[in-house]
Amino acid sequence: MYHNYALQIPQEDVQLSDGDDEIDAGPVNFNVPQQAPETYFTVPGICLNSLVYMDNIGYKYYKNISRNNKMYLVCENQKNKAEFCPSTAIVSVDINENWLRSNIRHNHFPPIVDIPVAHLRRSIGIAGTTTGRLSNSIRHIYNNEIVENPDGAKNYTFLQCQSRVRRMRQCSRPQSVDTIEELSNILSLEQNKSYSSTLQRPPSRFF
Repeated sequence: MYHNYALQIPQEDVQLSDGDDEIDAGPVNFNVPQQAPETYFTVPGICLNSLVYMDNIGYKYYKNISRNNKMYLVCENQKNKAEFCPSTAIVSVDINENWLRSNIRHNHFPPIVDIPVAHLRRSIGIAGTTTGRLSNSIRHIYNNEIVENPDGAKNYTFLQCQSRVRRMRQCSRPQSVDTIEELSNILSLEQNKSYSSTLQRPPSRFF
């Protein structure tokens, strides 16, 4: 199976205060890299539909807001109160332009990111929750996906895959219902089609 890693994925927004294009750099920790990033690429996040931005130095960002053809990013450590980092960056909303401009330097070293694992994790998540493949065993899914991404398999075990797919499948199951009519209505929704192959809506009249 071929995976298009360049495929756009819905971004995981981080609701933080908006910032201007030019922000005071503030104090700088000179123990961390002082090189200014220039470009970026994207990597699948932990959540199935999330997206992480990585600059050419190795720092990770999440989307904050989009405005005036620009996307404002914040350092991943703005989610971490214990190790908060004020760094922000700006990129173009045009995915064909991969320039990145950082406004505030980071106060920590770039994280170690296993990119092959990120892609393997995403492909496993898609395979494990796609309509028509929910009956596939987790072992079958794992074996298929590690063939396509052997580098990711080095640091991503079957037990990790099993836990992830089970959790995602549990979250995607239809809600509990009290009547057959409610069940029929829920299973008629697009996201629940994989569960409705044998269910028919009850007739309004009985003979």
